[in-house]
Amino acid sequence: MRSVFALPLFTIIALNGSPYVANIDGAANDVSSRSGSKEETLAVRRAVDQAARAYMQSGQTIGLSIGIIKAGKTSFYNFGTTERDRQHPPTAHTLYPIGSITKTFTGALLARAVVEKRVSIDDDVRKYLVGDFPNLEFHGQPVRLYELINHTSGLPRNLPEILSSINGPEADAAQSADKEAAILDQYGRDEFVRDLHAVTLTWMPGEKFSYSNAAAQLLGLDLERVYAETYEEAIRSKITRPLKMYHTKVNLTAADRASMPKGSSAGGSFLPALSTRFPAAGALKSTTADMLKYIAWQLAERDPVVRLAHQPAGSTVWSQDNSFTVGLNWQILNSSGRRNIFQDGYVPGFHSMCVLCPELNLGIVVLSNEEVRSTPTQLSPLIDRILKAIDPRMSSTP
Repeated sequence: MRSVFALPLFTIIALNGSPYVANIDGAANDVSSRSGSKEETLAVRRAVDQAARAYMQSGQTIGLSIGIIKAGKTSFYNFGTTERDRQHPPTAHTLYPIGSITKTFTGALLARAVVEKRVSIDDDVRKYLVGDFPNLEFHGQPVRLYELINHTSGLPRNLPEILSSINGPEADAAQSADKEAAILDQYGRDEFVRDLHAVTLTWMPGEKFSYSNAAAQLLGLDLERVYAETYEEAIRSKITRPLKMYHTKVNLTAADRASMPKGSSAGGSFLPALSTRFPAAGALKSTTADMLKYIAWQLAERDPVVRLAHQPAGSTVWSQDNSFTVGLNWQILNSSGRRNIFQDGYVPGFHSMCVLCPELNLGIVVLSNEEVRSTPTQLSPLIDRILKAIDPRMSSTP
């Protein structure tokens, strides 16, 4: 990867007294005809470097990869290392788990099915399930497809529900990852359907927000039935391959696993347990290079799939003044005629976030690996600092 301007390739950041290499990559594409002035680019580099240095001072974040797109120009910045006590800087092509950002892909896949007239966005979810599920309605009101991805379905946070108790604040993340992997190895479609039959709704679907990974996983199963292919195959054929996101995937090769960044805890370095049988809630892995292609697609809003994904569905009242809404998993802040469209993702040892503003043609992705502590990291202050340095009109993101 070449640098547009002659800057040092490596700088040193001291974390808890130990030097960590901070790799700062230049622009990913040939942007000479689209780049701003040299002064503007240097100012952005300084802003990113200063914000990242401040963010990493606590030593909790091990590695940090940042991708920015402004008016079609992309740039990448990488700090730290892929594994604690190992000098191996990340790059724009380093593969990270992206956690719940996966759900925006699931929402886009639903939107694609709607645009292709394979489904209606407000279809009863049971239309795409085998068997009877009288429990998936409340007072005659069924759970709708869009409610599975905007967290208003009323389904529990996780299936199996025991997963919710594994990663408590007192748990060691490396040991918890092993326990979770053992459970998921024995948990297939039959077990998911069994547990789905046992779900009891306690309020009207669409009435209120209640975060649910299980709901997104159910939507993934419904969409597999709609497209007659696996979730990963559908994501590849409908989203990632057309966008040339060739490194975004669910299933990893042995080489992928060996080279991926690692989270850290008292139990050592580890990779999180992510279900590849029910991947629609959080099992995608990607790179900042790939994710900026995804963000560019989202920013343009030329595709009706994207426009639908950015619109609130149903009648849920998200805020009295309409300043906050939820699309197909994207969260949307409306301020001064501009939208901050965002989603973060967290799995133990990894934190990620995307923020985009179509009105300013500006977007950012941050992917990181970290040490698991009782207080998780917060990426939004880092992102706010960078985006406001690029364009002061940007609103803050929660």
